Amino acid sequence: MAFRLGEVWELQNRIFSIWDRKEVKGQQSKKAKLDPQVEMKSKSRKSDLIIEELPEDMKLLPWRSLQGIKDERLLVSVLSRVAAKEFSLDEMVTEFQK
Repeated sequence: MAFRLGEVWELQNRIFSIWDRKEVKGQQSKKAKLDPQVEMKSKSRKSDLIIEELPEDMKLLPWRSLQGIKDERLLVSVLSRVAAKEFSLDEMVTEFQK
């Protein structure tokens, strides 16, 4: 991924940013784990606790599907659809396999 330049690099960067905001199509979230010390101190005020949902860890496999793709127009086309929330990362892999 790191050797890509220009528009492809920008699209990859945008996808990572929307992943952090939990906006990628089909993306799952996970509950944050509280520090046991924080949990013990706040037992009397559990209603004040806010447990944030975090994006799940991004898997490497979908990004490996880009390795053999040399056609920059194809990369831009598919990555743009992921960034536009039309494709999930799994659908991106399927498109690159075609």
